[in-house]
Amino acid sequence: MRGHDRINTCLPDELIFEVFRRLDSKPSRDACALVCKRWLALERLSRTTLRIGATGSPDLVVDLLARLFRNVRTVHIDERLNISLPTHPVITQPIRSIPNSGRRRGTDIAAVSSVRLHSANGSGVLDSNSLSDAGMTAIGDGFPKLEKLSLIWCSNVSSIGLISLADKCKMLKSLDLQGCYVGDQGLAAVGQCCKQLEDLNLRFCEGLTDVCVVELALGVGNSLKSLGITACAKITDTAMEAVGLHCKSLENLSLDAECIHNKGVVSVAQGCPALKSLKLQCINVTDEALTAVGTSCSSLEVLALYSFQKFTDKGLRAIGKGCKKLKNLIVSDCYFLSDNALESIATGCKELTHLEVNGCHNIGTLGLESIGKSCPRLTELALLYCQRIGNFALSEVGRGCQFLQSLHLVDCSSIGDEAICNIAKGCRNLKKLHIRRCYEIGNKGVVAVGEYCRSLTGLSLRFCDRVGDQALIAVAQCSSLQYLNVSGCHQIGDAGLIAIARGCPQLSYLDVSVLQNLGDMAMAELGEGCPNLKDIVLSHCRQLTDVGINHLVKSCTMLTSCHMVYCPGITSAGVATVVSSCPNIKKVLVEKCKVSPRTKRRAASNSTIWKTKSGGTTSLRRTYMKRIQRHRGIPFHVKASYFFFFFVFPYCFYGGMAHAIGDIITGDVVEPEVFVSASPSVRGLLNSQTASIGISSISSRAKPVAAPVASSSPSGIAATGTVTSDAHKTGSRPLDKDALRTFITSSMPFGWYFLLWYFSSRDFFTIIITIDNLVVHLCLGLVLV
Repeated sequence: MRGHDRINTCLPDELIFEVFRRLDSKPSRDACALVCKRWLALERLSRTTLRIGATGSPDLVVDLLARLFRNVRTVHIDERLNISLPTHPVITQPIRSIPNSGRRRGTDIAAVSSVRLHSANGSGVLDSNSLSDAGMTAIGDGFPKLEKLSLIWCSNVSSIGLISLADKCKMLKSLDLQGCYVGDQGLAAVGQCCKQLEDLNLRFCEGLTDVCVVELALGVGNSLKSLGITACAKITDTAMEAVGLHCKSLENLSLDAECIHNKGVVSVAQGCPALKSLKLQCINVTDEALTAVGTSCSSLEVLALYSFQKFTDKGLRAIGKGCKKLKNLIVSDCYFLSDNALESIATGCKELTHLEVNGCHNIGTLGLESIGKSCPRLTELALLYCQRIGNFALSEVGRGCQFLQSLHLVDCSSIGDEAICNIAKGCRNLKKLHIRRCYEIGNKGVVAVGEYCRSLTGLSLRFCDRVGDQALIAVAQCSSLQYLNVSGCHQIGDAGLIAIARGCPQLSYLDVSVLQNLGDMAMAELGEGCPNLKDIVLSHCRQLTDVGINHLVKSCTMLTSCHMVYCPGITSAGVATVVSSCPNIKKVLVEKCKVSPRTKRRAASNSTIWKTKSGGTTSLRRTYMKRIQRHRGIPFHVKASYFFFFFVFPYCFYGGMAHAIGDIITGDVVEPEVFVSASPSVRGLLNSQTASIGISSISSRAKPVAAPVASSSPSGIAATGTVTSDAHKTGSRPLDKDALRTFITSSMPFGWYFLLWYFSSRDFFTIIITIDNLVVHLCLGLVLV
């Protein structure tokens, strides 16, 4: 212990700070912050990014985070996320009236820490407030070094808040205002104050007009490199003319607006010769605009054209002649483009690496042939709804594009086994093959893929009626396969899936829905051979029973999502088995009648941490116990004497605490054999966690919570969703055990210190832990000392 202290004392702050900056694993950083107060403070200084979801009081959240993390460069606030905080008496004070007391570390931040809440009547997530101008002021005051700000659907932010922020954050380089109803004055202030602005995204900003864009171009024209304008009905060609006149360094432009015509696009093309990426969805733009792009933008690398009814081959012919560096081309629903357009691209753009043709009905075999002959660097090819493209086109791609890694085919009725065989033989680096509703493709083509493309990681064969077990047996040779979707391939049965289970141990996603010949034997093999399986879709598999499900979940402990809709052989017992046997399960989709009350209780088990007032306690414990009593019909009490039981049996105590603290820190289960040592730094880690998961949640045990039926779900189906933080951004984060052991060796054990802290503490946190059917109520005063 003393040796560790001496080493820690000799290390200068600058060295530890640099070590933290170079840690790529966030769980490792969080665990290192547990070592001591000094490491916690340094780790906070090394934090540069905050991600915040929808919360009950976002203005307060921002203010509290600004006090903890002073070196933040990036703030991302997305109010689409269903992470809401309850209205709580502790957070009803104005932002600046809350004292920044150092008496208890982290007491302020805990006032707004909570898991996701649902309304009592099951109608969904409770309503939450939105970020307002006060919150924008707090961002400006708290993060003067801010470089990147993203405000997604923060509808209460107005020009006043944006003016306040622009005046304080003069180093701002990136601004995303998607769905924010700001006005011209706010954006004009950004142009006047933020002279380093490089990236601006204006999507669904209905309050903006040409005036603000002109002012912005005058202010930041020399630095602006990326501009996105989508669904801003009041922005017209006048704004684009100002961009073309002043923004000489512009490299990326995305336009989706009906009020922009040729005049605006031509102005940008002629005034911004450094343009590298252009994405257009403007129904009033014609070949004249593309001709100007081809003539003036020789550095263009990315071109995406969506839903153009006025483009012809003339426009792409100009692109082929002038844009020799073009690498990425997307043409979607451009009905007047023909083979001649692709021939022009193939002839002039030899560096093309990505091509997507979607719904261009006049493009056929000859056009794609020319791509195969002239574009040897092609790595990604997507053909969607191209009925006129046949086998010979893909055969030519197979011969000429040996570096092809991704092929996506949807509703290409003229493409069959011959094309796929030639692709497999010529493109042996193929990693992703997605085929949907290509009815001429059968076993022969897929077998060739399995034999020649051993680096395959993703395979999707949706509703390919001619594909059967023979194809999957060949694909099983691709040991790196991680993604497999064979939904609707009626000829596939147990034999094919058993081969996959034995040959593809890295498989993590599997969709076998609508397979009428699939039975329990395949599920048993999958359980044994694919321990990394995380998502599985079994809907409409009528021969599956509870027996197969039991075998599957026995070994697939990492399972997070399971769909079992319309599987008559799977009963409520099978559903209960999935919920109870998979500690990481987040989503289960089944018929409502198969969810028993006990399964619902299991699915709703979670861990919650709340702050209590000094000298007293909130009604959290009573409320939670009443909820348990209401569900189970029996009174339930846990007395403080239970602590002595844990001291008598240390394994139970340490194991239970490992689950509790591990769940709160990571949103995942920590194995009972990993002993967790508590020190004053535990609370510090909980505080630091708010920087990334969004202050809205100190995460619970990644177990499902009953949610209302989604609109996309079939009628009569109940969806079981997650207790979430910013889950789709951060994901479940298992605690780094090596870093945890380091923390344990440098911290004091539980022992009797826990008892002393428990009885001497007035302020404490309440943790509710659900382990199977035992609910334990722990008062952790030690974490605040």
